[in-house]
Amino acid sequence: MQKTVLVTGGRGFLGRNLLQGLAESYPRAAFRVLARSNEAQADLLKWFGAMGGDRMRIIRGDILQSDLGLSPDDSASLSDVAEVWHLAASTSFDEREKDAIYQGNVVGTQTMLALTRKFSKLENFLYISTAYVAGLNPGPVAEDEMPADNGFRNTYEATKWQAENLVRQSGLPFTIFRPSIIMGNSQTLDSQCERRMIYGYVLGIYYAILKECKRQRINFIERWTRNEVLDLDVVRLLGHNSTAKNFVCIDDVTQSILTVLTQPHAGKTYHLTSASPIYGRDIATVIERSLRVTGMGQGGDEIADPTPLERCIMNFTAPFVPYTTHSDPVWRLDNTNAAMGSPNVRKPMDEDLFSRLVDHFVRNVIFSSQDNQIDPGSMNPPPATAVA
Repeated sequence: MQKTVLVTGGRGFLGRNLLQGLAESYPRAAFRVLARSNEAQADLLKWFGAMGGDRMRIIRGDILQSDLGLSPDDSASLSDVAEVWHLAASTSFDEREKDAIYQGNVVGTQTMLALTRKFSKLENFLYISTAYVAGLNPGPVAEDEMPADNGFRNTYEATKWQAENLVRQSGLPFTIFRPSIIMGNSQTLDSQCERRMIYGYVLGIYYAILKECKRQRINFIERWTRNEVLDLDVVRLLGHNSTAKNFVCIDDVTQSILTVLTQPHAGKTYHLTSASPIYGRDIATVIERSLRVTGMGQGGDEIADPTPLERCIMNFTAPFVPYTTHSDPVWRLDNTNAAMGSPNVRKPMDEDLFSRLVDHFVRNVIFSSQDNQIDPGSMNPPPATAVA
């Protein structure tokens, strides 16, 4: 074998895709993939068949335990680790879980760094951060600098900032990747049933409409299936037409990382963001069109005297409001563009691609799943989670 690679977070949306890409890029490498639970282990085993299963070994461990709480055999299997990929993180926006978010992002990273220092053959510690370590900084945000701590929208951002800072101060050779909001594949449009990020926001709006339609004895699902458009009269979303949001496709993120690996990258940070944002007015229009409703628009920072539907939408999408009401910063792409070379192989995000990605999710996840069989009266808001 060429080398041994340790991966955390291999079960996640980015983790699954990146792990497959790494298996192809490192055809002689042995992989050790951390799994915390029986469920995670079962999921990983299902995916390994397509990723060179004979080179994949699952090790049971927990990033919150010293040395991951590994068995002696699993610990011995890490003696030749040359690369550590730390993707595992808590991606919740729920402030009620702030202690668990801190544990998952900060303490978990501390544990991984402490373990990594014991690897005598280590070449690099590769960390998946987030572009939102920028917090409330307007930018331009440089790649190789830690953004100033000028406040954050939530505990997720704050703890990812702390974790990245730990990596930078660790004394280990490192490479950091900062993706923005990740969506499905630019070619297949497949989100792999991902329900976080922008998809969680769309799902929250769908749940609210479904619940209000139930109250009014309207069969929203039947109407959608018959291609009938439901007039919502006027529905104001918290946000602005001019709010700029940054989206990237999972295959772009994965391919960009793999391209970076082909050249010197130690000590560098890469923004995996789109050069062009999508604006609030377009996001509202796309969601409206995909859900086959009319009347949806941006209502600003506050909505006075909300209707029952508006109140329900605000309840189901509350954790996303700091993002819908404030534009993303400008991120510099010096390292990323230099790594991509000429011509730049990155896939640009535009309104058409964004629209097709959202529409695919609505058609193939929301309206082809148990979501359309839920009793709306018993529904809780969908989980509000982030990018990595």
